[in-house]
Amino acid sequence: MPTFTVTGLTRHYAGQGDVVDLSFTLAPGTITALVGANGAGKTTALSVLAGFRLAHTGTLQMGALTIPLTAAAARPNMGFVADRPVTDGRLTAWQWLDFVRALRGGTIDTATATALAAQLCLTPADLGQPIGARSFGTQRKIALWVELLVTTDVLLLDEPLTGLDPLAINGLHAALRAFTARGGRVLLSTHLLREAEALASHVIVLAHGRVVANATMTEVVGHSSLYDTFLRLADAPLGVAGA
Repeated sequence: MPTFTVTGLTRHYAGQGDVVDLSFTLAPGTITALVGANGAGKTTALSVLAGFRLAHTGTLQMGALTIPLTAAAARPNMGFVADRPVTDGRLTAWQWLDFVRALRGGTIDTATATALAAQLCLTPADLGQPIGARSFGTQRKIALWVELLVTTDVLLLDEPLTGLDPLAINGLHAALRAFTARGGRVLLSTHLLREAEALASHVIVLAHGRVVANATMTEVVGHSSLYDTFLRLADAPLGVAGA
């Protein structure tokens, strides 16, 4: 699989959600949790990586392709689910899936799509009615369903567990593990630290827009928990960082 390395991502965002010199690598087959307090810069970072915002500095290397984060450029083989689902509410989930697949290329196996929908607790009615008529949680599940089906390499998820019930969260865990088992990589932000610790192999902790920890979950947490470690690092002095 190609490399995925972010170097020097800096974005100042009206005093809120600033990110300063964010650098990291996502290895194939890994899930990385991006955690931090409100305003730490998680959504800003994900939006820049997905191409929805421009950074003031920074580059993204995807294989042989180096993308300046200061300019608009395509991100091949990358999917993004924002904290608020971005779909066309007039379409059904099947129609939205077909639309996104046509934009991104590739084919979708109906049996695979149906099995993944069941895993995410999506019913035939959820898939067959206009997306805008479904609940917020169902719309999030539909957005996740589509990106898991069409994305081949890197999946960026902003608070993907918000609005999901425990059964759907369990199904999403299994779906993300299957995605990484095929060599995919996931970067997700979440405030649900216990869920992050159970799911992610790596963790990046942001405090005031800067990285204060960046390593495997085991290296960052040690004999503690991600919850306790986060409370200790959230207000860490600038310049204190992990491996």
